Amino acid sequence: MGDVIFAPLYELLKKRGVKFEYFHQLQNLEPSLNEQGERFVEVIKLQQQVTLKSDAEYQPLVDVKKLPCWPSEPLYAQINSEQAALLKQHNINLT
Repeated sequence: MGDVIFAPLYELLKKRGVKFEYFHQLQNLEPSLNEQGERFVEVIKLQQQVTLKSDAEYQPLVDVKKLPCWPSEPLYAQINSEQAALLKQHNINLT
């Protein structure tokens, strides 16, 4: 389903300027109230799980028979080499 639904949706949103940040874990949501007394999330705190090899954006899709597809695991070649080795060695799932 990811290849049929989410890969095209990701590509469309990307073309429309949506910025995606990968490898972040939610640490906390801080609620607040607006002037009308309605609740909303004021602060979202994230923790970066790994660093990339370069300042370039993570490219999550791979080509399979000329179709963009989501891989079953992170694309380790784009992740800091030491961190990628530890992820593989300890079979760490970043989801």
